[in-house]
Amino acid sequence: MSSFQQMSNPYRHNAHKTLKELMGDKYKFHFEIADRIGERLVTEKDYREFMKFVLELYELGYVKAVHEHKNILESQGYKVKIKGSTVETQSVPKIFPNQKNQDDG
Repeated sequence: MSSFQQMSNPYRHNAHKTLKELMGDKYKFHFEIADRIGERLVTEKDYREFMKFVLELYELGYVKAVHEHKNILESQGYKVKIKGSTVETQSVPKIFPNQKNQDDG
């Protein structure tokens, strides 16, 4: 992606960066579709909604994997208790640029 493309649509660049961080080496196999989606992210609202969607998918996959491992361990006779976070934070994820956390004032 050229510097001009980054300046003309910063949301596209941020989406690429975030997806690459989440996917690691597998990102290169999905670059073309990520680029086509990134072209459509022309407003901050579009970007935020897409990133919320991506993060929800990521979270669902994580929760599913945790429960699958729990079931495997229980089937082998282990007692498993999954502890979740009890503290809710008002922090804004780092994927949303130029916004202060509510904790920051």
